[in-house]
Amino acid sequence: MPDQKFTISIAGEEVKFTLSKRLGTRNLRLRLDQSKRLYISAPRFMSTRRIVEFLEEKQHWLKRNLEKIEEKNKETAASSKQFRDGEVFNLLGEKYHLDLRFTQRKYPKAYFECTEAGNNMLILELHEDTAFRELAEIGRETIEKLYRKYAKEHFTQRLEELNAEYYGFKYGDIRVKNQRTRFGSCSSKRNLNFNWRVIMAPRKIVDYLLIHELCHTKEMNHSKKFWDLVEHACPNYKAHRTWLKKRGHVLAI
Repeated sequence: MPDQKFTISIAGEEVKFTLSKRLGTRNLRLRLDQSKRLYISAPRFMSTRRIVEFLEEKQHWLKRNLEKIEEKNKETAASSKQFRDGEVFNLLGEKYHLDLRFTQRKYPKAYFECTEAGNNMLILELHEDTAFRELAEIGRETIEKLYRKYAKEHFTQRLEELNAEYYGFKYGDIRVKNQRTRFGSCSSKRNLNFNWRVIMAPRKIVDYLLIHELCHTKEMNHSKKFWDLVEHACPNYKAHRTWLKKRGHVLAI
């Protein structure tokens, strides 16, 4: 059965939702994404009446989570970068101030620099003919490439160090991705995938995420055995996990 799309009113707000009915689905499930779209999974032959009753039962849950999403979206918007001199960018929890430089370089370039005075700078070199309306798009693309490169290098080196010190596990490729809803994952082939934006977080948060996915190469679940492995190298993992849940959405450029 194809997915069906509807609109429902929740606390005076119109919310779009997609209903999926599948033979293999046993229970009703709800999921909200950051755009406030609601996804409902239901058993193939469940009546529309029961689904409506279920939504009514979940009104308070929906209202509460819609408010949380709205607050997160506001914080994310507030954290979006302005591509002007002095704008603050984060790298491993350290602040770097943007320094725009217009040159005769054909292609844009970005790099991190620490001055003799001890100031952390993010240098963005652009061609002198770059139009103002193009600055944000070119700047964001160029700086993202820099972050991705730095993330791959740091994640690779730090995983080797953490694994050698605490575990000795075998893992496959390390991949840096543009995941929107996940910070990291471990595939069945033990390939480790990470959201490049995590490189903006403090070092201890980055270490926690690396340890988390590394431990999935041994335990592909979230059992007590898994969390015991994580705790072995990261005793404060609960606080770091909470940080990612509450603050991870502001890791943006």
